[in-house]
Amino acid sequence: MESSDRNLKLYEEATEKLFAGDFDEALKLYAISMHDEDIYGSMKGYNAVGITFYLKGDIPMAIKCYAVCSRFAALSIPEVLQDYQDMLKDKAEAKDRLLARCSYLAADWGWSESKLQMDEKSQSLNEKNEQLYRDLLMGKREEDSLSNSEKLSYSQYLLECRKIGYDLIFHDFQKMLDDQDDTTAEMKGWISDIFEVVKKLVMAADKAE
Repeated sequence: MESSDRNLKLYEEATEKLFAGDFDEALKLYAISMHDEDIYGSMKGYNAVGITFYLKGDIPMAIKCYAVCSRFAALSIPEVLQDYQDMLKDKAEAKDRLLARCSYLAADWGWSESKLQMDEKSQSLNEKNEQLYRDLLMGKREEDSLSNSEKLSYSQYLLECRKIGYDLIFHDFQKMLDDQDDTTAEMKGWISDIFEVVKKLVMAADKAE
């Protein structure tokens, strides 16, 4: 089996574990699936790991994963930073492409950032929206299955989170443009932190068995 096929199979197995609520095993498999990619891993992998950390309740680590994903995009897809710079020049087509490309990451990063801010203020997210978000991430619900009242409340909050996420992504893109060497080095440090946390979780799980 070629490396790419093996990594895809591991990613799919990790997603099955995520849907089953076995978050530590999901993190382990996602991490292994990225092992042979290259020094950075994969955008899809870090986004999935971020979602898993969120569901596990580790919001700061989720945010770190989303930041890595954003910088990975800036480094590996030249069109991203070009569209960002063109967006700053009020080029509508570039803005539309960028918003579409970053839509999912913006929603997840913004949701995690909003949750972190609320936790720091000892406030709680709307329980129904939070449960819907978790159910959607874990494949327990599909957006088409939501009632009109659920869609209205959830969509409004998701839109607010996505706006927060776009601000975070674009701020990060600007940092990459201003000082790529330092921000790349910082990203590599975050990657080491992510894999170290996953390693400790796996070791703890192995000892518990």
